[in-house]
Amino acid sequence: MERVVSIAIVLLAVSAADATYYCPIPEENFKTTLSSKEYKRGFPIGSKVKFYCSEGYELFGSEASQCTADGWNPPTPICFLQVTCTGRGGIRDGSVSPSKGPYFAGDEITYSCETGFKLIGAKTDICQNSGEWKEEKKPFCRAVTCKRLRAPPKGFADSEYSAYFPGEEIKFSCQKGYRITGSRKNKCGRDGKWIYESTPKCIEDEVSCPTPRTPVNGGIEPEKSKYFAGDEITFFCGSDSYLNGTFFDECLENGKWRYDERLACIRTTCLGADLSEYSDWRPKRRKYFVGDKVEVECEDGYSTSDDNQVVCRSNGNWSKLPRCKKVVCYIPKPPAGGYVLPVIGYKLPGQRVRYFCDEGYKLIGRDHNVCTKAGFWKYDNDETPTCVEQDRCRFRTAPEKGDVSPRQRSYRVGQKIKLSCEDKYYLDGPAENVCEEGGEWKYRWTPKCRKYCVFERDEVDDENIVHSAIQRRFEYKAEIHFKCKRSTLLVGDDYVKCGEDGVWEKKIPKCVPVCYRPTVQNGKLLDDKSLKDVFVEGDTAEISCDDGFRPKTAGKVTCLSGGEWDMEEFCISNKQRCSEKEVRNGGARPKEPWYEPGASVRYFCHIGHILTHGDGSNVCMSDGTWKFPVPNCRGHSTTSFCAGRCGRRSDYRRYPCQCNITCRWFKNCCSDFAETCPGSGN
Repeated sequence: MERVVSIAIVLLAVSAADATYYCPIPEENFKTTLSSKEYKRGFPIGSKVKFYCSEGYELFGSEASQCTADGWNPPTPICFLQVTCTGRGGIRDGSVSPSKGPYFAGDEITYSCETGFKLIGAKTDICQNSGEWKEEKKPFCRAVTCKRLRAPPKGFADSEYSAYFPGEEIKFSCQKGYRITGSRKNKCGRDGKWIYESTPKCIEDEVSCPTPRTPVNGGIEPEKSKYFAGDEITFFCGSDSYLNGTFFDECLENGKWRYDERLACIRTTCLGADLSEYSDWRPKRRKYFVGDKVEVECEDGYSTSDDNQVVCRSNGNWSKLPRCKKVVCYIPKPPAGGYVLPVIGYKLPGQRVRYFCDEGYKLIGRDHNVCTKAGFWKYDNDETPTCVEQDRCRFRTAPEKGDVSPRQRSYRVGQKIKLSCEDKYYLDGPAENVCEEGGEWKYRWTPKCRKYCVFERDEVDDENIVHSAIQRRFEYKAEIHFKCKRSTLLVGDDYVKCGEDGVWEKKIPKCVPVCYRPTVQNGKLLDDKSLKDVFVEGDTAEISCDDGFRPKTAGKVTCLSGGEWDMEEFCISNKQRCSEKEVRNGGARPKEPWYEPGASVRYFCHIGHILTHGDGSNVCMSDGTWKFPVPNCRGHSTTSFCAGRCGRRSDYRRYPCQCNITCRWFKNCCSDFAETCPGSGN
């Protein structure tokens, strides 16, 4: 069965100078998973390829290779067929699972028999790494049989085989002068048991039959002088022949034999089924007579070590059957300065080996060989490849502030060197170079050792600045970006760049506190299209207040160092407050130093005084004046005061404060009632 090998390919960066060089696509069983047209000619230098084998194949050689100017390095591997086992076909009256090959090393097969047969031999077999089966012989199926039954005393059984197959019958008879009691017949069941467990008995009787005829080249069982009615006899032949008629007879009650045939033993034949272990034999028949010759053939990959002709012998068996041995080619000798893969072992017909050269050598000739069906390598010693030494590359100068390893006067083709730099420097270019065919280095220019730019985090003392640096050292053209935290403004460029000499090209910026454009309650900033949204310390902004409001200061606010404006309330109301007015011999409730427009107060007088005018209430106007003139309190006699204030229950609405004998039930009783109205009776 044909197998193919899939290749997974990873293409690395390829310089423009190498783009015109290609490595050939691997031949024969190889194919790529790429469909791009640009790789139909081959793979560009620098391409890396990883190889995988299909199921049933083994990979020999490196699983990865890279395209160089000298071709694939290391050489492309090959995929060999895995070890297989053959010579295990089906079995007669049975089956094998799995039934289809090929069988590889480690595969296991299981044998089973049809109903009525049992397996003789190992039930399972395993294909080993040597290509041979674990069991030397494969099993076969034998029919289920019943055990041997012996004839009764003074009696006979028509057969006394060591075993009987299901469905076969045995008949019993007695000697002359005896008759049988019990069943004359018994039958072997499918389960390997007789239908009747006991054999019949022979009792004495007077009727007998004449002596029976013995088959030519055969015999009679049992053999005795007299056979009585009911007796049964069995005719038998040698192991190399068979009977040409009925194999038993019975003495009847009339004194005659039931069949009384003239019998003879004819030699047996050899069976073609005994040759089933071979893939074919000729001529092909089911049966062969004594002396017939047959030529046998082995399966592909096997051959007979002896004569492949067998003869049917007189005993019904074949002469010595030749053994089929696996055809193999042992691993050939490697060329000087090279090696062969695989290194040891052997290969089956159709399988290959590959030739390789050591580093510094080049293969001249065919890089593979094939095992033939005859067990020889297809290409003989005259076509064995050779390995010749390749050109060498000159000493490679180390870069300034750097080193090269190993240091040699010259290098062989395929040898690699490594470049490195001193501390505080890094390599700007490939760190590895390889000597290619023709004595030229893969990279013909020497990379430079550049100095790192160093960024010390502790040098950034501004707690409001944030940077993108996650390491301390940076290479040429590397950048660090900066930004500020909220309420601060970045002053300077937002990044620095590493220069060629290891010095930062720009200075680290700073973050300064800022005031954001204020939101003015009851006002707004002056309408100026150039007005900015962010202000630094010392910047001012002019404010315009809404109608009915005025600036709290001169109309300007200033950004302070902490990022705050110098005043939180910018616009205040134009409305004025009323001041507290002194009431002689009295007061006002509530008592406040200032009253907002619309606020109400109520005046009161001390004991013995009354208001000079008004009902005692007043309201603060929006212009900062009181609605009514503020009254004073003047003195009055007790009598007239009480007369003016004390009255009946029904007239309490007349005065702001009522006092009478029932004042305890009113909420507006005078607090000075007991003192000012002593005659009231309370």
